[in-house]
Amino acid sequence: MEDFRNRSYAFREGRSRRDEQGEGPGGGFVTLVQIVLAALLVGSAFLLKTANPEWYERLRQDYAAAITREESLEEAKDVLFQIYSGITGKGAGEGGSSAPDGGSSAPSSATPLPGSSSAAPGEAVETMGGQGGMQEVPYDDYDKTMTPPENASYEPYTLTVTPQLPVSGRVTSPFGYRWHPITKKLDFHTGVDIAAAKGTKIAAALSGTVAEAGQSRVYGNYILLRHSDDLYTFYGHCDSLQVETGTVVRQGETIGYVGSTGLSTGPHLHLEIRLRGKQVDPRWVFPQL
Repeated sequence: MEDFRNRSYAFREGRSRRDEQGEGPGGGFVTLVQIVLAALLVGSAFLLKTANPEWYERLRQDYAAAITREESLEEAKDVLFQIYSGITGKGAGEGGSSAPDGGSSAPSSATPLPGSSSAAPGEAVETMGGQGGMQEVPYDDYDKTMTPPENASYEPYTLTVTPQLPVSGRVTSPFGYRWHPITKKLDFHTGVDIAAAKGTKIAAALSGTVAEAGQSRVYGNYILLRHSDDLYTFYGHCDSLQVETGTVVRQGETIGYVGSTGLSTGPHLHLEIRLRGKQVDPRWVFPQL
C-alpha cells in the first residue's frame, strides 16, 4: 500500500512539473502536431531522395551546414523554396532563357513595354511537355533572398494593348527559378514554355518588326520582335521561321512553327516578354496560362 501511495505521488508530482513547464491540458495536442509535422517532413525527405537523389544530397549537405550557424529569415525562405520546388516540381520545367550562348548569335537584351496583340493560337496539346533553354545560376552564388537576376523582374506590369497568345497549350515550365530539366543545375527561366505539337503555327503576340531572326545553340531557331523601344517579345525553339530580320508583322500573323530545336526535350514554344530591358513574367498579361 505504501508503495502504491509513493507511485501515485510520483505521478502527481510529474504531472505538476509538466504543468509548471507549460505542458498542461494542451500539451498533448501540441505534441501530436509536432509528431505529425515530423512525419510529414520525414516522408517528404524520403520522396525527394527517391525521386531526385542528386538534389536530395545537395539539400542534405546544405541543411547540415545550416544547422551549425545562425540563419537569416531570407535564408530560411530559400530552403523552404527548394523543398517546395523539389516536392511539387514547380519551377522545374522546359523553357529557354535569355542567357547568351556560345555558338551563335544570341538574342539581344532588348527592352519591352506597351504592346498588344494576340496571335492565332495553335492547337493545344495537353500531353506534351518539351523543355529547353537555360540561364545557369551558380549554386554557391545563389541569392538567398530569391530575387531574380539583373536581367529579369518579378514585378507586376500592364500593357497598353492586350497581347494575343502566340500558341495554345499547357505551361510546362513557368517563369522563375527551377532545376534545369537537362543540365540538372539551378537555372532562372526567363519566360514560359508552352507545350504544343510540332508544326503548330506561332502567331505574333503584338504588331511590330523582326529585330532578330536566327539560330542559337540554346534556343535553336528563334525570333525577336520589337514592338516599341521598351517592348520586345521572344519566341524560341521554333521548327522553322516564316520571317527574317526587318520583316514587319501584324498581331496574330504567323511568324514560325513550334519545334524542339536547340537545348530542348520536346516540341514547345519558349515565350518571353522583355519590358524596359528586363525579362518579365508573361502570365501577367496572359492570365489564361
